[in-house]
Amino acid sequence: MSNEIFELDYQGNPLAYYQLDRQIYSIAVDEEERKIYAVTYDEDPGIAVFEY
Repeated sequence: MSNEIFELDYQGNPLAYYQLDRQIYSIAVDEEERKIYAVTYDEDPGIAVFEY
């Protein structure tokens, strides 16, 4: 679980860093819509959506 996401290219070079407002433990990325879907890690887990 973390509240940080590091975006890397295929060679491992850093592209971006995201500091989230909640803890997450699983993500999926929609590159066309530029959204990150994540499962939250709290008392009442849910799905959070972040735009990037």
